Amino acid sequence: MYCLVEYVRGAVGMMPACEFPDLLRSVLDAFTNGQRAEARAAFAALLPLVLYGLQQGPAWALHKEVLVARGLNPRSRCM
Repeated sequence: MYCLVEYVRGAVGMMPACEFPDLLRSVLDAFTNGQRAEARAAFAALLPLVLYGLQQGPAWALHKEVLVARGLNPRSRCM
């Protein structure tokens, strides 16, 4: 939720939600390339999902649905 604020303060990484690290990567790339407005806009587009995913209760279901929509099966087990 505070991704860009933490980068301004000197953070060099974060632990993103498992379902969209590629989307957050583009935010970080834009930010580190000096494209702050683009980074803010891209992160703002993800923020509703981030905030909803932080809620107790529906968060796990949300994460699983996003993974399924992206073509991954979170119900399978890794060996």
